[in-house]
Amino acid sequence: MASRIQSRIQRRLGDRIRDLQVYVIDKNVTLQGCCATYYSKQLAQHAALGVLEDERLENDICVGLVN
Repeated sequence: MASRIQSRIQRRLGDRIRDLQVYVIDKNVTLQGCCATYYSKQLAQHAALGVLEDERLENDICVGLVN
């Protein structure tokens, strides 16, 4: 599931999420990485939600300057 979520985010957002990591433990999914805008963070979250069924999503993507 982690690879499906990661692939979907990368297809939809390209390189807007830097160092993207997706962790799945039981029914908890966590997104980590960094991006330049809250909009990109939100797009990543919505992309991940399209894969989930009854799992809980935690979006820990940080927003700030991406070098």
